[in-house]
Amino acid sequence: MFLIHLLFALILSIFFTAIFAAGFRRHRSKDGLVFYFIILFITTWAIGLWISPFGPMIFGAFILPFLISGFLFALLLAALMPPFPPSQKKDINVDIEESKQTIKSSTRFGAAFLILDFFFWIFIIGMIIIIFSYYIW
Repeated sequence: MFLIHLLFALILSIFFTAIFAAGFRRHRSKDGLVFYFIILFITTWAIGLWISPFGPMIFGAFILPFLISGFLFALLLAALMPPFPPSQKKDINVDIEESKQTIKSSTRFGAAFLILDFFFWIFIIGMIIIIFSYYIW
């Protein structure tokens, strides 16, 4: 069962990530898609396990809980992604004061990124604990 559930979550996460990448185009780099895939995969697997089984059975496991949880969480993640502002081209001759302000503002946001990174790992570890608790239970 472990491998079947893993494959269901993996295939559905790849499918929904591909739809997100092609349809919404809110990403600027592949890094955003990697994090989107990791969060979607782990969450689809964890929620799909704990929803009451229903629907058609494939290889001895129910696929509909994984499909519904993956679809709803993919929509939630897509809705939470902020739209990127259009890029503005600047002149090559940048003022020194402007570059200093950019450096200062980037160091202010460094703490925010560190906190978000911390919450990302706490979320991933929590989802892994939920997955293992299902199989131990």
